[in-house]
Amino acid sequence: SDPTYALKLQDYPLWGREGYIQALTPIGLSARPDLLRQQAEKIKRQVPAQVPVYIGIFGMYNRATPVALLQQIDAVHQAGMPGLMLFEWSRSRPEYIEALMEGPFRPETSQTSY
Repeated sequence: SDPTYALKLQDYPLWGREGYIQALTPIGLSARPDLLRQQAEKIKRQVPAQVPVYIGIFGMYNRATPVALLQQIDAVHQAGMPGLMLFEWSRSRPEYIEALMEGPFRPETSQTSY
């Protein structure tokens, strides 16, 4: 087990193996899509397959461009996550909503797992 789990008191691999959690919602700590995808893939490997992982993306919170937000969403989807969380909706702006509605959350292509 990774020693950082004990330091942070967040041993989610153990929690998943022992059945203590039904889903995991970790924070994606990078704005870079490539690093975000690597983080998501690592976390996914560390928990049992029956524990869905929904990575939190901070693009809106950090005031990223709409394109950067969509790249972060795409990175999480490429990592095979069943869905994601967007932080923080109170910081959403019309250009984010437009990008989401024209991109991954288009009404005709929306999936309930998003």
